[in-house]
Amino acid sequence: MSTANNCARWIAVLALALMAATANAGGETTGQMQDDTSSSSSGASGAASASGSGAASSQAASRKAVSAADRKLMIELAQANNSEIAISQLAEQRSKNADVQAFAKKMIDDHTQASNDLQQLAQQKGVKLPETPDAKHQAMAKELSRLSAEQFDRQYMARAGTHDHQSTKALLERIRKNASDPDLRALADKVLPVVEEHLQAAKEQTSTRSTGQ
Repeated sequence: MSTANNCARWIAVLALALMAATANAGGETTGQMQDDTSSSSSGASGAASASGSGAASSQAASRKAVSAADRKLMIELAQANNSEIAISQLAEQRSKNADVQAFAKKMIDDHTQASNDLQQLAQQKGVKLPETPDAKHQAMAKELSRLSAEQFDRQYMARAGTHDHQSTKALLERIRKNASDPDLRALADKVLPVVEEHLQAAKEQTSTRSTGQ
C-alpha cells in the first residue's frame, strides 16, 4: 500500500513537471512569434520610410534651381511667346483678311499654351519669367499699328510669322542641344513641332502675298 502511494505521488510530480515544461515551451514560442512580428513590422516601417524619403528626394531634385544658362534660355523663350501673342492679338484687330485672322488666332492659342507650360516649369524651378514682350517687339507692334490693313498683313506675316518663328525654332533647337535641365529639354521637344508648323504656314502665307494671289 505504501509502495502504491509512493508511485502515485511520483506520477503526480512527473505530470506537474511535464505541464510546467510544456507551459515554458509555449511561452518561448509565443515570445519568439512576437519578436518575429516586431522585426517584420520594423522592416516594413523602414522600407516605407525609405520609399517616402526616395519620393521626397525625387521631388526635391525636380525642383532644383536651374543653371544660369538654362534660366536665360527660359527667359528668352518666355519673351518669344509673349511677343507672338501680343503681335497676333494686334493682327486680329487690324487685319481684314480671314486667312491672316485665322493664322493670328492659332498663334494666340498655341503660344498661350506654350507660355502656360513654361510658366508651370518656371515655378517648379524657381525662375521668374517676364510677362511682357521685349523692347524690340514692343517697338515693332507700334510700327505695325500705324500701317494700313494690307500693309499690316504683309509685315505681320513676314516679320512675326516667318522671321520670329525662325528665331524661335533656332532657340528651341539650342535648348534641346545645350540645356542641362531635362525638364526644359522635354518642353522644347514638345513645343518645337508646333513652331515648325507655324513657320511652314507663315511661309505659305508670305509666298501667296508676294505673288499677289
